[in-house]
Amino acid sequence: MDTGAEVTQLGRLHYWNNTEKTNAFEAPCNMINGSAGELFHPRRQRDYVEFYSTDICRSLRVPYKEEMSMYGLDGYRFQADEMMFAAPETNPDNWCYCNGECPPAGLLNETLCRFGVPAFVSFPHMLYADPAVLDQTVGQEPNETLHNFNIDLEPVGRHFPNIGYQSEVFSFAEVGYNHTLSK
Repeated sequence: MDTGAEVTQLGRLHYWNNTEKTNAFEAPCNMINGSAGELFHPRRQRDYVEFYSTDICRSLRVPYKEEMSMYGLDGYRFQADEMMFAAPETNPDNWCYCNGECPPAGLLNETLCRFGVPAFVSFPHMLYADPAVLDQTVGQEPNETLHNFNIDLEPVGRHFPNIGYQSEVFSFAEVGYNHTLSK
């Protein structure tokens, strides 16, 4: 991790577990980019923040949303949108997160990150998920205000007046109708 000799690189993560990339996704999606999520360089621009999430084995680029003020600190709000876990038809940059077969919009295939266990990640209540996926579940009530991910940063000193991060992990199970449990 950069320590600040070059201030615009402060907090930039270069390696995780002695490697520059993860085995969970194809290149270039396997690269470890951004910070570790706890430290961002000062003099932040209004473009995006990027960090590597060890929980989902990928870097996340969170776009600028708006100016904000909290606890007397003025800052910038960076907020995830539907493009983060969008299908490659909507966001072509996401093609390399498919791991063979692309999941529906709003889901990230985490199988290789979870050591082969079939798992998918989404925002809570499957915010931004394909409506066909929502129709197959019960109790999902996506609400952008309640279920989105955001980071509020004071741009000069890098203070975090507010961070809101939530996600859900789902296991995938196929139901077999022709299996005999006992004889």
